[in-house]
Amino acid sequence: MSQLKVTQKLLSFGDKFKVHDLQDRIRYQVSEKLFTWGKVYVISDESGRELAKIEQKMLSFLPAFYITLNGKPVATIKKELSFLRSSYRIEGANISCTGDFFGMNFQIFEGRQQIAEVNKKFFTMRDTYLIDVPDNSHELKVLALVLAIDICEHSGKKG
Repeated sequence: MSQLKVTQKLLSFGDKFKVHDLQDRIRYQVSEKLFTWGKVYVISDESGRELAKIEQKMLSFLPAFYITLNGKPVATIKKELSFLRSSYRIEGANISCTGDFFGMNFQIFEGRQQIAEVNKKFFTMRDTYLIDVPDNSHELKVLALVLAIDICEHSGKKG
């Protein structure tokens, strides 16, 4: 079982996140590529090797992102039109999410099996999420999905 803590970096040029384990060791680094057509985020290991990418789907009415792991397309996540609460559709993988996306407290399922639980920590100066992943083989996929949902939730809120 792995537990990850995702923390957004304050005062950075472009979005940057650090991902630690609960022993406070850096597991992943996430950075937004600047000067690209649409938003592009790269997830790297502690040595800087690219492991995954989250790329904005252009010309989409609502936020949508492609997720690739080790250069291979895995899923497309799309925000759906909803007036009462956020809703997402994940295509290309047998994955679904349920819960409170606005508050960033939700579960991720592959088929009927829960593969992760995400909880936002409140009363912190920067966005911080705790991710519980029972099976380590899902860790990178779950991290990419959580970041894509976070990016969708914040789309249009920055100047």
